[in-house]
Amino acid sequence: MSVVGEAALTAFFDGLFGKLSSSDFLDFVTDKQVFEEINKWEKMLRDIRAVLDDAEGKQMKDQYVKNWLADLQDLAYDVDDILDEFATEALGRKLTSLEEPQGIKN
Repeated sequence: MSVVGEAALTAFFDGLFGKLSSSDFLDFVTDKQVFEEINKWEKMLRDIRAVLDDAEGKQMKDQYVKNWLADLQDLAYDVDDILDEFATEALGRKLTSLEEPQGIKN
């Protein structure tokens, strides 16, 4: 993974954390089990982010670290796809609720 790839992976994880923390996403997640799972993901992303900078520096010398970073990038893409599906569903529900006729008030 190149230096550009390293920076992209770091920025990508920052973006994932931002998606998990967004108010629209948190408003959508109402099920307690799902919310607890999202909290676990947030913790894992923070832990991964804490190790990422050090690992990126070591990958030039260590093939194991290089492979780990490649696997981590694949995982990040999978998580991003799942979050995009959540965001699409949340937007669809929001639009549906806006289209529903509101009762006539006197």
